[in-house]
Amino acid sequence: MLAVVSVAAICLGLRNVYQTIRRVTSFNASQFVASMCIEHMKANGDTWPSNWEALRDDYAICLGRSGRDLDFDDLQHFVEIDFAADPHHPPSTSPASLQPEFRFLRSRYGQPSHGPNQSPDASIQTYLQSVSMHRGEGEEAG
Repeated sequence: MLAVVSVAAICLGLRNVYQTIRRVTSFNASQFVASMCIEHMKANGDTWPSNWEALRDDYAICLGRSGRDLDFDDLQHFVEIDFAADPHHPPSTSPASLQPEFRFLRSRYGQPSHGPNQSPDASIQTYLQSVSMHRGEGEEAG
């Protein structure tokens, strides 16, 4: 009986380790994909990518910068992108909410705990806010 309980505990522990590794890998992939989306917007007049294929050139640029060994197909497996999102007109967030109510992308396997400023969506939102601020400065100067 003790052997059965021990084997079950080991299996449960291994399952938890596997799920944690998968969540962390998926979260890291979603951060990388957020960088790809930002790179895409920088290169394409701040337009949101229409599909994964539209991100292929941005993948190569981000891969070169990161020094990581990430496979484009693996990224698609770990990360879901909302290609229908309109990053220039996202739904408003409630002031009490630490997380935005909208999502540009998400990790398919959940994510480890992180602060709101570390999420991939927050990276995209920060980029969009900086673009908006620069545009506002340009309009004031013009």
